[in-house]
Order: sequence, then C-alpha cells, then structure tokens
Amino acid sequence: MGRLAHLRLRHFRNYRALDLEVTPGLTAFVGANGQGKTNLLEAIHYLSLLRSFRTRRIRDLRQWDASFLFVEGALASASSAFDCHKLTVTYATTRRLRLDGKVVAKASDFINQLICIAFVPEDIELVKGGPAVRRRFIDVLLCQRDRHYLTHLMRYTLALKSRNVMLREVGRYDARVLAAYDPVLAASGSYMIGARRDLGRELNVQLAQLAEELFGGKTEVRLRYRSCLGRQQGSEDDLAAQLVELFEQEQPRDREQGYTRLGPHRDEMFILLNNRPAGVYGSEGQCRLLSLALRLASVEILAQAQPDRELILLVDDVLGELDSERRGCFLRTFARADQTFMACTEVPDRLGQAPTSLFGVEDGTLRS
Repeated sequence: MGRLAHLRLRHFRNYRALDLEVTPGLTAFVGANGQGKTNLLEAIHYLSLLRSFRTRRIRDLRQWDASFLFVEGALASASSAFDCHKLTVTYATTRRLRLDGKVVAKASDFINQLICIAFVPEDIELVKGGPAVRRRFIDVLLCQRDRHYLTHLMRYTLALKSRNVMLREVGRYDARVLAAYDPVLAASGSYMIGARRDLGRELNVQLAQLAEELFGGKTEVRLRYRSCLGRQQGSEDDLAAQLVELFEQEQPRDREQGYTRLGPHRDEMFILLNNRPAGVYGSEGQCRLLSLALRLASVEILAQAQPDRELILLVDDVLGELDSERRGCFLRTFARADQTFMACTEVPDRLGQAPTSLFGVEDGTLRS
C-alpha cells in the first residue's frame, strides 16, 4: 500500500509507549547495544509479515509485566497525500488484526500491506542453519511477491496439521480418511514446488551477478533446490499427481512414525560455494557474505516483480563487517528502496546518503 508514515507501540519489547512520525528516505536509530534499536525494526517487520525475525513466539514481544501488546502503523502512498491506511495488531490472550479500523479475520488479508526486507546478523543462519530456516526464507520471499503462494502455503499447512493429528491417533482413523487429505496437500504442494523451483532459478541469476562484487571472479555461488519429488519436472498438474502418488506410497510408514514424513514441508534449498555446501565448508566471513547476498538478491527480485509498490529495508548493524568495496555493493541496494530504517551504534562513514531522520535511542526512549 505504501511507505510507513507513523509507528505506534504499546508494551512492545522495551517500549511501554511510543508514537513516532517517520519520513521517506533513510531513518537511523543510533545508540548503544541493548537500548531498543533493533526492537523498532522488529515492530515494523511484524506489521509486514506478522512474524519477528528474532523469535517465533509472540509472547516474547510483549513486555513481561503487561497484559497486552499493541503495534500500529500508518501507511502513506507516494502517489497521494490523502491515500493513507492503518494496520493494527493487538495481542492479549489472542491476536486481533485490524485494517483501517475494520477487523480482519484472516492473516492472509493483513500480511504484505507493507513490503519489507530485513538485513540482520541472524541472517547467517540462512547458510549455517538447518533446512527449516531456508524454507522460511524462500516461503516468506514468495509470499511477499505472490498472494497465491501465501494462500497455498496456508492451505497446505492447515491440511498437514490435520493429517498429522490423525497420524498421531492412527488407531481411530483408517487409510481412507487419511487419503482424503492427499488431494488437498497435492494441489497446494504442487503450486509451492513449482514456485520454489522458479524462484531458485531467479535467485541464481542474481547471485551470479553479486558473486563478482562480493567474492571475486573465481568464486561460484548458487542454490540447488531439492524437493520431495526429486527433479520436480512437469506442469503443476503433473506435480500434483506425483504428490498424490507419493503420499499414497508413504502412508504405511507415516502411520508407523506418526507424522507426514515427506512433502514440500521437508524440501531443502542447498547453498553452494564452489559447488560445496557453504554451511559446512565456508568460513565465517564467507557465510556472512552469502547471507547478505541472499538478502540483496531478494531486494532485486521484489523490486523487479512489483515496481509500483514501495519497498522498505530494515538494516541492523550489518555494515561494520564489510570493507569499502563490499559496502558499496550493499549501499547501492538503498537506491532500490523507498524507505530504509537502520539500527547502528553510530552512523557509518561513507554511507552514500545522509539520514533524513536521526534518532538517539536509550532504554526504550527516542530523542531527535
């Protein structure tokens, strides 16, 4: 819908109350570690995707002595000063979503009103972490550019949970009842596999271009997507038929183990450095550069796919470890964004642009 114009927090992390007007361009939050700079980026990210880049538990976001948390963002359109929308999340015992004051029942109708990409130190887990981290990265990126993918992902996840509940109580449900979920899983799973396959190809195009600047000409960086269907060839209907067959074949073992062992929820995206698994053979520095490259590639993919939508970058202290040449590669990405929020202990030298807004942060309090 637009860029962020106003951020309002109540009982979010270490912010008991915050009302902040923000501008286009670069906003910098400056302060010592542990004062709440990253919490501001996290709140913006939560408004965009209803998830934190630091925790999967919403209760971790609420102040420990509070009974609720509240996050609200006003979005302004670049094309019209009068076109403004409001996103509101309240969480007490349950989560409540509002869009322009109206209750939103489905998360899929709330997510992605605000499009943002976060660059955070935890991104190194994209390379060194387990398959689930990379699946989340791919799924989030696809959800940001394709509402159909978000719908299929949620349908698949719901059907998978239901099937797994039955598998844990296998004595109560026969094979025919379990098989009823196979077409649902296959219909959405086939869409997911096709979209992941195509995105992997696009990411490889971007990574090949970034590798020259980040690693030098003799270093090859690429992704290899491995799905439960092996080479994942064919149309969406072909993939769906293959998934139904897979679920049928694996049902006896699923019943023994008590969960759905194979499917898109177990797929993997390998990150290779000179054709070797980067998380195993790459140095700490190489893994950090690879995680940065994945985020930079994501920015380009979203900017190309949705040129008419504002793009927001959230940058948390990732510039300090880059030399001048690699920093230049990163800073050029700023030009692809309509708005950037940076958390840092001091404004970096040779930033390429001066902050349009600068706030000091100390113990959950901001000063301009």
